[in-house]
Amino acid sequence: MQKKDNMKSYRSIYSVVDHIREKGLVFYGAGATGKVAFRIFSLFQVRPTYVCDDNLKKQGTVFECDGFSAPILSLEEAATRLPNAVYIIASHSHNQNGPWEKMKARLVNLNVFSEDSQLYPLRYAFLLEGGFEGLQHAESPGNSSFTPERIDNIVIFSSAGRSGNIFFDTLMDGHPNILNIGMFGVAALEKHYKEQLHNLEGNELVVEMGRHMQLYFSSSLYPRCLLSYLNADGEVEEKTLISPQRFIASLKGILAGRGRVSFAVLCKAVFAAYGNVIGKQYVPGQEYWIFFETHKSDCNTTELDGLITYENFRKIEHLVIVREPVQQWFSSIQQCYRLVILEQKLIPWWITQCNNFFGSLGTGLEQDLIAPNKRIKVIRFEDAKKKTRATMQAVCNWIEIEFDECLLQTTINGIEVYFPGAVTDQKKTISGQDTTAVDRHDFSKFFSSYDIFRLNLLFQNVQKAYGYPCDVPDYHSFSKEFLQELYRAPFRCESWLDHQYAEAQKNGYAKQGDQPFSDFIREIIQDYLEKDQHNLITDVICPSEEETL
Repeated sequence: MQKKDNMKSYRSIYSVVDHIREKGLVFYGAGATGKVAFRIFSLFQVRPTYVCDDNLKKQGTVFECDGFSAPILSLEEAATRLPNAVYIIASHSHNQNGPWEKMKARLVNLNVFSEDSQLYPLRYAFLLEGGFEGLQHAESPGNSSFTPERIDNIVIFSSAGRSGNIFFDTLMDGHPNILNIGMFGVAALEKHYKEQLHNLEGNELVVEMGRHMQLYFSSSLYPRCLLSYLNADGEVEEKTLISPQRFIASLKGILAGRGRVSFAVLCKAVFAAYGNVIGKQYVPGQEYWIFFETHKSDCNTTELDGLITYENFRKIEHLVIVREPVQQWFSSIQQCYRLVILEQKLIPWWITQCNNFFGSLGTGLEQDLIAPNKRIKVIRFEDAKKKTRATMQAVCNWIEIEFDECLLQTTINGIEVYFPGAVTDQKKTISGQDTTAVDRHDFSKFFSSYDIFRLNLLFQNVQKAYGYPCDVPDYHSFSKEFLQELYRAPFRCESWLDHQYAEAQKNGYAKQGDQPFSDFIREIIQDYLEKDQHNLITDVICPSEEETL
């Protein structure tokens, strides 16, 4: 086997099991995750020959689980004995440059890493918590169940980062004509479809789709990180999670006999299964909309191009939520401050910050980058927050559904959810009606007055396009040399941003030798200013003047 570091992933857990039956299985990791991995593979009647661990005290002992035992060896000894086996990493963390990546590097160095080794066992934990049973008891759709054929239209929802996308998503959640899966973009369905799911059918497709829906399932085994909605007490609202058994049973019943399916049909099937599980009722003669949040942070409206077409949907509408850009960028920096400084989380936050900055500039909304026949509407976060009823009525008029009072409450699966109210106190929560986020006027913690002027100068195209106050000169009236000099001075927040970026490099969360984060942002600014025109789409959903919360 040739040493490879970058390779495509495995086809499915079923294909991995087939290779294990042929070559044998070795677990790398003899801890709690190793036992979870053992139980998952036991469902398919395969078990490890050896278990490896880097802890010297464990080597030479026995791995025991549910009456089964296997010798615990060093990785080097196992690689000598079974060089062609399938090696599965049993680690609790799959973060970039975390334990999983370091264990992968060891497998690569010993020439025992393969495509199958990229299977992350915890993402199949749902099989142990009812998912496998759901495969055996498919639910055939009934008269009041959703199916792909009963879903007509789709709203593709994009955003600028920190612009209220989760808030608006939770407002849209409960409408009887809307099928919604909160923050669905974190599942990156379009990416996984192109890379893997388009090749699958039957149980393979159902289980792998379940893997990508893991974050939505109730689980005592899978760590919660991305999808954590809060209750009024600031605790994770577990009731928003769904049964993996019911979802798998519903999805299998919907996909039964279809073979390989297009992205649009798979998308409809997933939303239909989810709607069935949470108790949505299909009413014959009604029109239904999928509300598909791409969960991108740069106003990108191209993610589903070529995958969502009029062959499968009667109406396709794009909606982008924006926020006053200085407020938006301040919120982005504030979130970074909370994660990195207050919570000491050395995560790849700079990638998100760069995308958020692109969102502040409105680069995804420039007319020359958008197909001429694409229908895109823009909505302002401030309107959704401060003129909620009038804004939601305008949205209903746009997609031609009746207004419903549930659109005034932030919910997931009909359960009210709350939001962190302060970066220094995560136990404090605010309701969806709180307007603190759009009433802020003091940015001095991260931006000086000089910084604010420079940001307003930079963001003026977005401000003018979407009706935000703009009292700075047109930057085109200045020379390029002057603008280069103007943005050469650091922003107030840059010192701790660069310090934390250096810490991230030191701890392996960023590549050594990469330019400082602030330098990268400055390159974005200069590239943006050098373009002569930035003409943004201006089709905005505007609420009526009166406000009736």
